Amino acid sequence: MIRRQRLAALLIGPGMFAAMAMGQQPGSVPVMPGAHAPAGPGAAIPGVRGPALRVAVSIAPLEGLVKPLLPEGSSVTVLVPPGRSEHGYEFTPAELAALAQADLVVYVGLNLEPKVAAIIERHDSPGQRVVCFAEAAGIRDEAGGAGREGPGGHAHEGHEGHGGEEEDGRIDPHLWLDPSLCEKLVPSVAAQVKAGLAAKGAGDAAGTVDAAAAAMEAKIRETDEAWRAALAPFAGRAIVTHHDAFSRPAERYGLKVAAVVRPIETADPSPAQLVGVIEAIRREHVLTLFVEPQFNAKAAERIGQAAQINIAKLDPLGDGDWFKMMKGNLEALTNGLGEK
Repeated sequence: MIRRQRLAALLIGPGMFAAMAMGQQPGSVPVMPGAHAPAGPGAAIPGVRGPALRVAVSIAPLEGLVKPLLPEGSSVTVLVPPGRSEHGYEFTPAELAALAQADLVVYVGLNLEPKVAAIIERHDSPGQRVVCFAEAAGIRDEAGGAGREGPGGHAHEGHEGHGGEEEDGRIDPHLWLDPSLCEKLVPSVAAQVKAGLAAKGAGDAAGTVDAAAAAMEAKIRETDEAWRAALAPFAGRAIVTHHDAFSRPAERYGLKVAAVVRPIETADPSPAQLVGVIEAIRREHVLTLFVEPQFNAKAAERIGQAAQINIAKLDPLGDGDWFKMMKGNLEALTNGLGEK
């Protein structure tokens, strides 16, 4: 605990550290009383008993998958704020301090958040629990690792990979857009929440965590079934997206990513790449180009005008409500695929 406090003070200075010690972390979202009711079908998630936990998640979708498993009064800090891309994001001192002070950290892995993984490895805090999504889902990168990361940023040159693997051997890190993988995350988070509660003398609350986890898994399966039913009429159809975040759901639900506007997330597309996208649109008879709110849409809009197709929005990150994000993306896909 002392080591964790020293790290936080070093990152943000003693003044802000003292203020944080008396309240919530900057940017944190408290868990409100009562049962959780995320957007989507089915009953609300039953509430969890026990002392509050401080949780840090790397990106907004993880908040929606983790928060329903936490006791009332817990706080969830999203390290990459909604509306910002996770690719190449520079964390603020306050965000790094929230990471250092968290009882539980949940991140994706697969080189998506290299600074998070590096900080966790360098500053191993006694009592802090960590869940790597990729490890929970049993996904390893080409080097045999899930959470141990190298330099940030990754390219998406191929779109015919299988099981989330790109043609160049890279593993697609956008795991949260595949409901089947999210279902695998829930037990790992629940296990660490129970361990955290037991460490605070509330081991008897484990049953409430298990009940919330079972309800979450059921709601995630309902989302999976809704996507499968809604996209079945469009099996084999091609889409073009802003960057290659949607290859996993495309593969799972029978679609094809014909091209992406931004093959490298941190770099603008070249003129040759834009021409390649237009050619793919015409070759695959794509009806709608899907932009994303985390990126400048000018290049995509130029492509849409040149190819004379519709522009719609897919949001791979959302605002922290995973169920609402998935519902909105499904609606955007079905509307875009049905355009004439």
